[in-house]
Amino acid sequence: MSEQKLRDEIRQLISKNRTEKAIERLSSVQFSKVDKELIILNSKYNRVQTELRMNVIDRAEAERQINSINVALLELSDRIDKGDNDIGTVLANRVKQGSGAKKWWPLLLLPLVALGAYFIISGGSSDEEPKSGGEAAAIVDCDSGTAVVRSCDDGNPCTVDDVETVLQEDESKVCEPCKGIPVNCNSIGETVERACDDNDTHTINDRETILKCDGSICKPCQGTPTDCNNGETRERACDDGNPCTINDKETFLVSDQSICVPCAGTTLDCGSRRTVTVACNDNNPDTENDQKTVLACDNHIVCEPCRGTAIVRPTTMKFRFTLRNLRVIKDGDGVFDGAGDFTWDIKVNGTTIAQTNREHGMDDGDVHTFNVTREFELPLNAGTELNFNAMIIENDSGGTGDDDVVRLNRRYNGNQLMGTAVGSPLGNSTTTLTGDDGGDPKVSVSYSLVRIE
Repeated sequence: MSEQKLRDEIRQLISKNRTEKAIERLSSVQFSKVDKELIILNSKYNRVQTELRMNVIDRAEAERQINSINVALLELSDRIDKGDNDIGTVLANRVKQGSGAKKWWPLLLLPLVALGAYFIISGGSSDEEPKSGGEAAAIVDCDSGTAVVRSCDDGNPCTVDDVETVLQEDESKVCEPCKGIPVNCNSIGETVERACDDNDTHTINDRETILKCDGSICKPCQGTPTDCNNGETRERACDDGNPCTINDKETFLVSDQSICVPCAGTTLDCGSRRTVTVACNDNNPDTENDQKTVLACDNHIVCEPCRGTAIVRPTTMKFRFTLRNLRVIKDGDGVFDGAGDFTWDIKVNGTTIAQTNREHGMDDGDVHTFNVTREFELPLNAGTELNFNAMIIENDSGGTGDDDVVRLNRRYNGNQLMGTAVGSPLGNSTTTLTGDDGGDPKVSVSYSLVRIE
C-alpha cells in the first residue's frame, strides 16, 4: 500500500471516530523514529477511556482529549517515510495480508527475525557446536543490541504516558524500567473540582481542587462568602424605637446575624383607631369644651382638628322680686289721736305686686307683712329696665289735714341688671319714705331684687 493510501485510510478512520483503529493501523506499519510518539498517543487514548468509564471526566472532556489525539495521529501519518523498506515494514506488510494481526505483533516478530539472522550467520542449526578454532556467538544486550520503547504501566496512578525500554532482539530484557511522567496540580486535565465543607458558616458553595489520581489537595476547600444577596436570610421581630409603628421587623443574615434590612414597622395612621381625645383651644369665643383627636403614640399628629361645642348664650335674664313688709313709722294723723288710714299700690314694671282699696288703720310702729314674690324675665341687653314703683296714701278725710301720698320709684338700667351675677341681690333694702306734704306720715318698705338666671 502506498504512503498516500495509508494516510487516506488513517484520515477516514479518524473521521468516523475510530481513533483506536487508526492507532492500530499505524502501529502495524510504522517502525521509525516516531514509534515512541505513537506509543505515547496509544497510552493517552487508553487512559481517556479508563477515566471516562470511571466517571472521572465527563463526555465533553473525553471528546476534547480524543480530538487532540486525532490531530497528533494525522501529523504522524503525514511523517511516514516514503519508500521505507526496512525489514520491520516489509514483514508488517506481509503479515498484514493474513488475518488476526495484533496491535503490537511487529514488536513480537523482531526476536524471530534476529534469531533467523543468527542461524544464517552461524551456518546452520542452533544445536551445531561451534567450529574448532572459530569464535563464539556474540551475546546481545542493551548496550550492543537495539533498544525499543513501548508503553507500560508503572503501577503509579499519578503518572501518565508510562513507557519502558526493552531490547528489540529480546523484549523480555528491560533496558530502562517502566516509568511515567509524574502529574501534579499544574498538569493539564489531571485535576478535578468537587464539593467540600470549609467549616465556615459564612460561606456557601464550598469547592476544592484535587488530583484525580490520588485525591490530594491542589486548592484547599473554600466557599463564596455569604452576604445579604446570596446567603440565607430570615425575618424577626424588633423595636424600631418609633412609638407610632407596629409589627416591627428586621431581616438578618443567618450566618453571622448581620442586619440586611433595618428594623422598621408599619406606620400607624388615624385609620388605625389608636387615637385619644385631648383638650385644646380653637380660639373661638363662641365655643366651649374644645377638643381634638390625636394619635395616642404622638399627640402632635392630629386626626381631627380642634373644635368646641357652640355656646348657647341666653337672650333673657330673670329676676325675683320679693315684697316683704310695710312699716308705719309715723301715721301722720294730726286730728285724731288714733291710727292713720292707709292704702297702697305697689308695681314692678307695671305689674302690680300689692294693691288695696280698703283703708288699713295703722298706728305708729305697726307693720303690714306682704311676703309677695314675683319673677320677671327681661331681655338681655343694655336697653332693658326694671322699675319698682310704690305709692302709699294716708287718708285724712276724717280729720283736718289733707291726704298724704308717699311715693317710691326705683329704676335699674340694663347695665346694672346684666352686671349682676346670678344669685346676687340687686336691691335688698328697707327704704324710709316721707309724705309729700313735708311732715306727715313716714313709712318704710322692705323688699329684695335678686338675679336668678
